[in-house]
Amino acid sequence: MWQGMLLRKQLENADRVRRASFYQGVMYLFIQLDFIFIENHSWRPYFYDNATASEEMLKQQTAALAEYIVDVAESCTAAEDALPELTGDWDDFFNYLYRNSPAIRQYWASFGHLYPSRVARALVGPSARPKQWPVISSSDGESQGEAQQSSDEH
Repeated sequence: MWQGMLLRKQLENADRVRRASFYQGVMYLFIQLDFIFIENHSWRPYFYDNATASEEMLKQQTAALAEYIVDVAESCTAAEDALPELTGDWDDFFNYLYRNSPAIRQYWASFGHLYPSRVARALVGPSARPKQWPVISSSDGESQGEAQQSSDEH
């Protein structure tokens, strides 16, 4: 009987380690994305501010990063099978990037049919678990949440 209990504890511990390792693998993709933006900080407006690249080389670079971001979204949604408690956790982030990046929208329009439908959920919405975005006041007195809401309405 005690051997069965020890085996059960070992299996539970092994499952926790496996899940933590799996989650770390997904997080590594985000760390890589962070490093890309650190090394190429001038690309940030093409993913966060609706800027469109005009130079051919920059178009190719933003297209490649858009593909990477969509692939990260696919990895995150695939992770939901192994870690169901995380279902929808990344949707709002990817939806924000989708709404604010012509490069991602263009990539998705061309290649979105090649991805599972849950990637569309993460990018286009609706989120499986929507979050309330924090309201941050800007220097002009208008809150960022108000500015985002009013820009979404137009």
